[in-house]
Amino acid sequence: MKKILPLLLAMLLLLAACGGNADPTAAPTDPPAANTPEPTPEAPVATDPPAAAEGFTAADAKTLMDAGLFNEGLEALDDFTMIYPDIDPNTVVESICYIATNTSVSADELTILVFQDEASAQAAEAVFEARVAAQIETSKDYTPAAVPRLESAVIRVAGNSAILAVGDPDNLEAAVDNLLG
Repeated sequence: MKKILPLLLAMLLLLAACGGNADPTAAPTDPPAANTPEPTPEAPVATDPPAAAEGFTAADAKTLMDAGLFNEGLEALDDFTMIYPDIDPNTVVESICYIATNTSVSADELTILVFQDEASAQAAEAVFEARVAAQIETSKDYTPAAVPRLESAVIRVAGNSAILAVGDPDNLEAAVDNLLG
């Protein structure tokens, strides 16, 4: 115990030192105004385009989840590559992935991936289709009630984004298509 205490104190000091010495009472420093030109009406100000200007975004997942189109018990995955190892994570700008916590009862899932380019989104479509086909084969033997939901899976590519949604077979397709307007 005596050997561990100094080690813990040393680690605590290192962590405290890494925190920086930000003084909450210090006034913020402003950059010199003389070198900052004012934008003129004739010169347009450049703005960054949205990540998926014509496609799906991770925010769309909330819209679909709130619509009650999926069985209860979907859980967010921190790492989509757990179920999509064939998709290069370095090509993905934004992702959200929900999967059924009990796959012996439900095959519902929702994945939205926003890529750096449209070609990567197109490639994801084939990965999504392969996943659904494999899930259907597995479900036939273990969870036959999930097969109709899997057969009605919605896979769409829009711009640099792709979505896979398995849920309510009667309403999910229209809900996904409505996301694009």
